[in-house]
Amino acid sequence: MRVITMHGFGIKVLWVLGILCIGGSSYGQTAPASTYPRPMTAQEAQDYAHVLNMVKPGRPYILNLADPQQMRFTQRALAAADRMSTNAPQTYAAVRDTMQRDQKLAATANHSATALAARPLLASTAGGPQDIETISNFGDEGNNVYTATGYSSVLGGTTQTTITTQLIDTQTKTVYASASSTQYAQGTNFQVPVTGKVPSSANLAAVATIVTVVGNSGNTTVVSTAAMVPASTGTMTAPNYCVRTNPSDPNSNCVINGGQTQYQTTSTTLVPSPPPIKVCFSRGSQQSCDYYNSSGRPATSVFYPEAGTASFGTNTIDPSYATAGSYTASIVDPVIGGGCVFSDHQALGTGWSLANASTLQWTLPQLSMTNPTNCLGVSGGRLVNFNFYVEVPLNTGAGKNTGYITFTSAYNPPMPPGYLGIPAIFLEDSCVAAGTLVRLADGSTTVIEKITADNQPQVMTAAGDKRTVLGTAKGVELHPMIRLKTSLGQDLLITRTHPVLSANGLVMARDLKVGDSVKTEKGVAKIVSTAQEKYTGQVYSLRLGWFDEARSDRRTHSANGIFIGDSVSQIQMEQDEVARLKNDRKEVLRRLPDDKWRQEYQNFINQHR
Repeated sequence: MRVITMHGFGIKVLWVLGILCIGGSSYGQTAPASTYPRPMTAQEAQDYAHVLNMVKPGRPYILNLADPQQMRFTQRALAAADRMSTNAPQTYAAVRDTMQRDQKLAATANHSATALAARPLLASTAGGPQDIETISNFGDEGNNVYTATGYSSVLGGTTQTTITTQLIDTQTKTVYASASSTQYAQGTNFQVPVTGKVPSSANLAAVATIVTVVGNSGNTTVVSTAAMVPASTGTMTAPNYCVRTNPSDPNSNCVINGGQTQYQTTSTTLVPSPPPIKVCFSRGSQQSCDYYNSSGRPATSVFYPEAGTASFGTNTIDPSYATAGSYTASIVDPVIGGGCVFSDHQALGTGWSLANASTLQWTLPQLSMTNPTNCLGVSGGRLVNFNFYVEVPLNTGAGKNTGYITFTSAYNPPMPPGYLGIPAIFLEDSCVAAGTLVRLADGSTTVIEKITADNQPQVMTAAGDKRTVLGTAKGVELHPMIRLKTSLGQDLLITRTHPVLSANGLVMARDLKVGDSVKTEKGVAKIVSTAQEKYTGQVYSLRLGWFDEARSDRRTHSANGIFIGDSVSQIQMEQDEVARLKNDRKEVLRRLPDDKWRQEYQNFINQHR
């Protein structure tokens, strides 16, 4: 089976290829199969060639809309999704604004070729939080039927996302299949698949053009594809789960011998429905995390090993693999959107070797991602998808080629060739501002930043239970926080999506309104004030358990006298909201920025009834 793939990370409007799984619901537009294959028009073919010549395979590039060809490329992607200026005026206005911005910048450089070129997305942002754009599962499903999926995950979500995914022959300029879809007020985990029959002689590429608008600003990013050979088998043995003192209790301590944490050594690719691997940055303990920072490591980094193998059957790995091969590692947050890149197409080098002529093996004792731009503070406290992608030069019976393997926790079985499922990563979270008082089980209070899981302190829940603190973390919050004030005098600064215990159960802080009732240490109180507030200090959180009771008041603790949920409760609520948005049009309308956008969304709904 021949598989073509390309991996990239990008923002706003783009061409991409890569890895991911589930996406929010939307209405799609797939042209009838009878219209394909179709030859591109002369101008369309010229524009495709123009854009492809600007980019390197596997790398995301932001298109420059001051260039008429790149602008037409964007407009064609919208038109394929039936997004026209008449029915999607706000989307088109955002694209025009971006074009005018790019024209002003190009004018300062006399519209030189350099000033009009697409620019690499990760040139200055690798390591920090960013949007993730890719194509997943691009491969031959048999009988020359190919499938590819365009994927977009934008940090904080989008006002509008349109994805057009196509299968094209880059030599004959033929389009073999095309599918499009649009999503409003979501954009953190959106995918559009396309399937088509393609002759074996085709020089095939998958192209996903992703047009995203945040507020009233849009951009275009593109990533090209490359033909590659999937690994026939693969294993991943690290990161892995620590050996627990009680194997049936995921919250029991890790076994430590001679000062070293003991880890399981079996392949995590063979685990059905695997629980997440728990990682702590900033702080942690042998009880709360499989991996955690020791005193000798920076508090603003994640450290854990990476080890595995990839075999390529009868193909042999070229001796140049150490310098010609590369790997990319990232985490992606499908709930809040975006992700962080550990490394982007980094040369294999030290830690990589050949087990035999066709099998690559690696042991990276300290894969690390530093936190220079608050990446971990953004993605902390939730399940994130871990992606590890390897390319290696091959010698095949048909000549030289490139082999690849992708390990990803964003998957839905069955996996296509070259893709293997692995556990997700759980990063400890942060939710309330430093200085927030927490009531302990003995009746005393302490500021939240002084609580650690190492000495197993207990807190009092709203249900009157004593619960042990199993994990703590600190981070930062890029979005404005919410300050809540109650009729009984409580005052709490909390992140927008963190759950607060209302009279009707846990609700997100941002959804509380003046007059709503919340549960406090003094009894039920009314909200008398709720306001957004920018906060630049540290935020902290507690974890009291796992997902078994995430919606229960037995998973709460007091924060300045108001009962709030723990970090896992927040994850559960965010996941619930993503699921609800798939079918809740009223919520989508509420989240759009103004009446003009709401009218465009209503046009979209009416068009697809």
